[in-house]
Amino acid sequence: MSRRRSRVLLRTAIIAVSALCAAVLVMLAVAALEPEHVPPAPWSEFWNPTSWAVITVATALAALLGWLVSLQGTRRYGTRRLVAIGILGTSAVVLAFVSYVECAAEAVPFWSPLTWAMELFLGVVPEVFGVVPGCAAEPPLALLAARMLVIATVGIGFAAAVAVVFRSQLDVLRMRRTGSRVVVDGPLDVTLPAAERVRTRLDERTMVVVRADPNDPPPPQPRHPGIVVLRWSDSPDVALRTFALRSRPLRGDRIALHGLFLLGPVAGTNLSRFERLAAQLAELPDDSPRHIRAVVRIDDVWVAEYWRRRQVDRPGWALDAVGVYEATAEALVERWMRDGCDRVAVHGGSDLVLAIAAEVAERARERAARRTPVGGPPPRIVIVGADASSLLRRHTLHQRAFGNAAADVEALDDDDAEHGFVTALAGATAPAVMIAPAEDAPVLSPSEIAAAHPGWPVYAQVEEGGPIPEEPVMEQLYPFAAAIGDLGRPDRWERVARVAHENYLDDHGVDPAHPARRPWDQLGAFYRDSNIRLVRETLSSAVAVGRTWGSVPPGADPEDTHPTDAQLDEMARREHESWRARHLEAGWRHASRRDDARRLHPLLVPWDEVDAAGKAKTRRSVLDALGLLRAMGYASRPAAGGDGAGPAVWRSFRRSGEVSAERVDEAWTWTTSTGSAMQALPGDWRVRDGAREWSVRPPEFADMYEPAGDGRWRRRGSVRATRVEEPQTVQTLEGSAHAEDGDWIVEGENGERWVVPDAHFRQAYEPET
Repeated sequence: MSRRRSRVLLRTAIIAVSALCAAVLVMLAVAALEPEHVPPAPWSEFWNPTSWAVITVATALAALLGWLVSLQGTRRYGTRRLVAIGILGTSAVVLAFVSYVECAAEAVPFWSPLTWAMELFLGVVPEVFGVVPGCAAEPPLALLAARMLVIATVGIGFAAAVAVVFRSQLDVLRMRRTGSRVVVDGPLDVTLPAAERVRTRLDERTMVVVRADPNDPPPPQPRHPGIVVLRWSDSPDVALRTFALRSRPLRGDRIALHGLFLLGPVAGTNLSRFERLAAQLAELPDDSPRHIRAVVRIDDVWVAEYWRRRQVDRPGWALDAVGVYEATAEALVERWMRDGCDRVAVHGGSDLVLAIAAEVAERARERAARRTPVGGPPPRIVIVGADASSLLRRHTLHQRAFGNAAADVEALDDDDAEHGFVTALAGATAPAVMIAPAEDAPVLSPSEIAAAHPGWPVYAQVEEGGPIPEEPVMEQLYPFAAAIGDLGRPDRWERVARVAHENYLDDHGVDPAHPARRPWDQLGAFYRDSNIRLVRETLSSAVAVGRTWGSVPPGADPEDTHPTDAQLDEMARREHESWRARHLEAGWRHASRRDDARRLHPLLVPWDEVDAAGKAKTRRSVLDALGLLRAMGYASRPAAGGDGAGPAVWRSFRRSGEVSAERVDEAWTWTTSTGSAMQALPGDWRVRDGAREWSVRPPEFADMYEPAGDGRWRRRGSVRATRVEEPQTVQTLEGSAHAEDGDWIVEGENGERWVVPDAHFRQAYEPET
């Protein structure tokens, strides 16, 4: 039975049982008001003050109604509780009032029976029956029902009060009982809105757990009862492990983690926490579920892209990165494409400007990969400012690092930004301007630009605010704040899968009657996940056969993007086994003829038993996926040291020597030996070794250095390193660093990389034997 049909049946059952409950209440009220007009059986039972049958039926109907309502899940649970208290309390007052109304002959009409009815909530039952003239000798059945309703009302209210007072303890109990959890970690001003957005896309059985620091002020109550905010006194690593596991007596811990969002402002901290949690979960028994979606906040666009590509083959994880500039750029470009902008002049901070340039390049490749492009192309971006050419060079280097072209981006060096806007937008049919604040740059007033050029939509980044508004605040001025945005939006690999499905529909046509040939937004979960699975399996299998999706390895041929025959055969085998496992898990079975309605397929056999035609079809699927990924900017190449790679190889080295270091509370910049400007964050360590100076994030510093006394620190641990044969750009945690011929690229335990000059490398690193 479909979920939609189940919801309709449940709603119908609730309405029917509610109607029966209302009918019982009406009959009880009529019996209390008209005690002398007794109808024939079986309705006469309502006039019998000692009828156990009526009370039993009424109680059973009320219990059934409560159970049916609970099946709707936890959405609007608080509202339902208030509605239940209101309905039960009102019903109790009405039944008690009609029971006492005939007893008010010698008392104040209306108010006396109403007062007697309200006294039931205080535990007082006025003794008027058989005593006051006009009252029946025995209380009607309606009064007993009213007393039971009062008990239920007070009980629900008491439970609600206890839930408020002991909310934290109850939240912990709820979390421990839940077998499926999504954990969100980071500052509450980011995690609470993110949790609300994530929760709307989950089923009712999954709970969202938000970790709050014990020093934070008490967090507000989430609007959705499927979200709990826990102020955990243990360290973040201990808290994340506790949230990720469900304890089972006598059977050990089981992974309950369904999703993980690490949204702290420091990328190094997020990455370190993820690696430590992943290592702890990897130690659990192999029968634990291991397909967990994790999103790590990395605000540097190119570090995020580099990490995303390196993690495509992480066993048991579906990993993605998110950042405020990447998400903001995506929202801006989507808005400009929706409004039909053909040219946008951008000015200001390098982070957002470079993110916009990268997003436009991504959209252009995505559109080119479609067999039948839909909608117009992304706008042409013109970077305006004194350092525009420098930003364009950085964008070009970043794109070339992954073998891509930097299309649709220009630079216009002009100290006068407004004059540059006029020049850049000359001849544009639908122009727009984007202004972001930048350090050491003249202050530019977006409102003055909007007033002076009312024909330009002006998008201005502000420190505090919300998403891009639909209506301008003046002229065509649209202020916005950089933010992570909607965490439920499609990730990179889902975007590739969507293009693959749309190309499939272009070839085979749309057929709503066929479950696999419907538009993407109407596609069932199984077929949508199958498209995403093909993309992810292609990514991971390429790595498994010795290829890489990251930057072009030193010494590798940038044009070597096709696997060898042996690699293709192994990738096809892995794809088939992944496809087969997914179908068997979904209830499909092997049969000689395909029948999608009955979930039968002739290729549901091991790879060695697949016929030649089936194997050829799988190879074509892998090649098509590789071609689509290549068209969208994700080309696989031989990894360093793998088949077809150049002379450069990665080797293991042991760190040696001592340095001086101090922790710095404010942000600062430093320059590499090749002139690359690097950004250190507040709390990073300033490390010095002779004339060289660099920054290290706190988690990495704790892993790589130990105290040696007198402000000195001893290097420790092992790394991998390769010597650079040709100049290239390396994505580090602090930004993009240029590596010259002869420099060394060093990789730490968590995958972070940095550049070391040859002379310093020989002093600080020793080969491991």
